[in-house]
Amino acid sequence: MVRTPCLELSVQVRGSLEHICRQLAAPYREVRRAQIILALADGASYRGVARVFHLSRNTTRKWGRRFAADGLDGIRDRPRLGRPPTFTPEAQTHLVAVACRAPEDEGCSGTDRWTLDLLVETALRQGIVPAIHRATVARLLERGEIKPHRWQMWLHSHDPAFKEKINDIVALYLADRQQTVLCIDEKTGIQALERKYLIGCQLRATSADGSSSTSAMER
Repeated sequence: MVRTPCLELSVQVRGSLEHICRQLAAPYREVRRAQIILALADGASYRGVARVFHLSRNTTRKWGRRFAADGLDGIRDRPRLGRPPTFTPEAQTHLVAVACRAPEDEGCSGTDRWTLDLLVETALRQGIVPAIHRATVARLLERGEIKPHRWQMWLHSHDPAFKEKINDIVALYLADRQQTVLCIDEKTGIQALERKYLIGCQLRATSADGSSSTSAMER
């Protein structure tokens, strides 16, 4: 008979698990694992947790043991084996920015339309990636619904530090998932008349000149 581990949670750890369960943007798998640990800590058996969440007992046993051994780190995915991806989120963002500019602005003379081969050539020339296939570029553009071969006009920043600022923004989305990221976009003729999903947090705003300011927003 497999015994359910005696999981004793500190106030801080229980609060962290409950916070994961409440997060709207948290990955589903992490929310489910946090729910499993909370149920086991409240005295539920492997069989009972498996029945409630429609899982196998092996799955509930796996996450119970992982948490008992590694704490909160145990419910997160471990790094996978193999070569790390060369097409990083930063490189993807950089390539999308290139596709949203005119080819002549990226040093491609003699043409006013992007092709997949030209984007691959530009990405390699600028050192965005060490190697890339045209099919990978096609999937990236399709995922973002970007059609650079059909463009008529683009609104693009001429700020010389634009790429560095974009990297700072991308880093926010790649940071700890337990932090709150609030995205505010300016659109002419549209007013923000509704508050949605507000929580207590601190906001850091960066202006066009690079200066930053921090303010608090309450529920």
